[in-house]
Amino acid sequence: MIDGLSSMHRLNEFAPDAPDLVVLSSKGGDGEARVLLPTRRISYVAFFKETASAAKTDTSALQEYQIGVPGDKRFEMLTDPAAISDPVGFYAVPSGGGSLFSEVFFFCPGVNYLQDSKPLGSMLVDGGHVEQEDIDRGPGMSGSA
Repeated sequence: MIDGLSSMHRLNEFAPDAPDLVVLSSKGGDGEARVLLPTRRISYVAFFKETASAAKTDTSALQEYQIGVPGDKRFEMLTDPAAISDPVGFYAVPSGGGSLFSEVFFFCPGVNYLQDSKPLGSMLVDGGHVEQEDIDRGPGMSGSA
């Protein structure tokens, strides 16, 4: 949630562009109640991995990002760089193998920061600011002697 609190619910269906998510919330021993959660108050929706092995996502075209959300939570995720410009949000998959989640949908208004995980030297080379040889030589070694 954008207030930094977390809650766990079941979804029958997920439509990120809907104004509200209909979630099923436990009513104690009395079953479940349908609750409306306004999407404008949600930072992300994480989907637990299925017990049956799900289809493996092709991550070859995805880029790694650190994604920060309220409550000082940080995720190391892979996503399509073009998807992060969607005003509603974007899907991402965990970059490591130890996650409980198969994928996460991040609502853009609920993201505090999105940081490229690529090393700074690589970004400088890709941007044409320095040569790879300068990076390989190390700090203070570039320029003429």
